[in-house]
Amino acid sequence: MPDAISRIPLVLVLLPMVGALGVVGASKFRDHWRSRMINAITFATLVMALWQFYLVQQGKVLVYVLEGFMGFGLRWRVDHVSAIFSVVVAAVWFLATIFAREYI
Repeated sequence: MPDAISRIPLVLVLLPMVGALGVVGASKFRDHWRSRMINAITFATLVMALWQFYLVQQGKVLVYVLEGFMGFGLRWRVDHVSAIFSVVVAAVWFLATIFAREYI
């Protein structure tokens, strides 16, 4: 399988982190907006995980490298197994968020 440089793995890591800041901002207005923001972030994460899975199914191995990060660097490599795992985690997270509406 050929390696393909892609920013999707980086986006899948950063989207929930950046989205958490949006949730903090939305929670200052109303609980309703906070819940909608949380649902939107988890749904967007699920969509990105599914898109990543689709690309891996096409025979690509997604790779993204941050050279020199904290002196060592970071390397994300997404193959078939890790793509399935990310879809399962994102789907469970999305469903848990929807069904935990009264707790959030």
